[in-house]
Amino acid sequence: MKNFIKIIISFVFLFTVAAQAENVEIKVGATARPHAEILDFVKPMLAKKGIDLKIVIFQDYILPNKALDNGDLDANFYQHIQFLEEQMRTAGYKFEVLARVHIEPMGIYSKKYKHIADVKAGSSLIMSNSVADRTRTLLLLEKAGLITFKDGVNKSVVDFNDIKSAKVEFKPEVDPAILSRMYLSDEADLVVINTNYAIEAGINPLSDALVLEDKNSPYVNVLVSRADNANNPALLELAKALTSEETKKFIIDTYRGAVIPAK
Repeated sequence: MKNFIKIIISFVFLFTVAAQAENVEIKVGATARPHAEILDFVKPMLAKKGIDLKIVIFQDYILPNKALDNGDLDANFYQHIQFLEEQMRTAGYKFEVLARVHIEPMGIYSKKYKHIADVKAGSSLIMSNSVADRTRTLLLLEKAGLITFKDGVNKSVVDFNDIKSAKVEFKPEVDPAILSRMYLSDEADLVVINTNYAIEAGINPLSDALVLEDKNSPYVNVLVSRADNANNPALLELAKALTSEETKKFIIDTYRGAVIPAK
């Protein structure tokens, strides 16, 4: 009987060691909210498939792509497609999109005004200094009635010189990571903030924004890998988990419209 028990214990031990040896680790870079929270939600799904997901938190928009390019990460999940394309063009990165996951509606916030219709001519405004955010921000300002564009402008890419009239005065652009602080400290009458940074700062986009992008925004946040690693089975499982019905429900239930699952 004792020998039989020893055999069973040995078998269990060997099976455990073998299972551990088969586990695959992947490192994915993300900003804290909502990206890392969503990754944390899918972590158990991947564990069932023998994939150990390591989440590396970043505080800015530049380092996650550098870390992915130099091999410190297997993938990252923090940026929208337009920012990714601009980064690949300017830095020469060879990346691929593995999954379209969610939309984070950009919003216009104010401590001075309660409604966008109340905004007076000459009100000061601060926006992101990211080139990839410029068209998006200006189109949102047009939607809010704060600027108009010159006739015949191609709105797929717009810049300040395309503006015909403006109800606001633009203050110097700043890093998107500090826009929430600018709003909370009342540095300008109006501040345009990326939703991930708003959420991290405890700002509620649904109740605090004067104007918010809708679900049809083309600025979809994506899971990205290097082109030479795009067929990694573990990353493909991660892509599947991030776009699963369970994850879509988690996003809807958790963020209540402040973050929207991609179509």
